[in-house]
Amino acid sequence: MYKTSTANVSSPLYNTLRAYENLLKAATGEVSTTNTNRDIVEYFNFAGYDPAGLSITVKDRTVSVTMSKNDKVVSREDFNVAKGYDLENIKADYKFGLLTLTIPTQATKENTQPRSVSVNVVA
Repeated sequence: MYKTSTANVSSPLYNTLRAYENLLKAATGEVSTTNTNRDIVEYFNFAGYDPAGLSITVKDRTVSVTMSKNDKVVSREDFNVAKGYDLENIKADYKFGLLTLTIPTQATKENTQPRSVSVNVVA
């Protein structure tokens, strides 16, 4: 597998290889994070689960991703997001069992109200 360095590299090839590596990690059940120059991208493997059981909430600076099946929580991941990221414009895409959560940079204001994030299910 391609091994990435810790250097701050922003070439198209590096970003493509890094994204591919993170998709492979997510496909094997690992939660994977990519911090690009602009966004944070989180990958979650929920293959075999109905996207209707997926819930994403934001409270203060904490994002919670929960997968439920038959009203029972089967997976929950919580992570804190540093200031400077826009929690009002989180994008969530679910395709072929892989959830891609994108948190853009350049927040204009802090979100103090709890809220939910809608998931775009791609068929």
